[in-house]
Amino acid sequence: DDLEALGWLLVNGLFGPLPWFEVLSNAYKTWDTSRSTRARAIRKAQEAKLQLLNEGWDSLGQEWVRLARIPPSLDRYIQSCRSDRATGMSPDYAHLSGLLGAREGFSLFEAEQHDLTVFRDALDHLP
Repeated sequence: DDLEALGWLLVNGLFGPLPWFEVLSNAYKTWDTSRSTRARAIRKAQEAKLQLLNEGWDSLGQEWVRLARIPPSLDRYIQSCRSDRATGMSPDYAHLSGLLGAREGFSLFEAEQHDLTVFRDALDHLP
């Protein structure tokens, strides 16, 4: 579930607010006092996510058509997270990290060193 949440966070970072954000934002106003509002908001968010994953990233109407530009690897990442959850299997962390661009064959230390190098190189190119 946390791994899938990371995927949705990345989608949010790429495209901005997601279809269920407004529903949740309104529900948060009475989150602690209204179980029915909370349950309804959670259900709407889950339904929207399922629709995107099952019917396509352009399935929520014109307002959300920009979501159809999702990188295929991020789509596969979220689909894989959902599949792992549905089957009860442990996540294949190497596969999931590969979908997000991680290099295979690195130890944890080597991966961290590589990330730091890439980050520093990116900073060097900033104005």
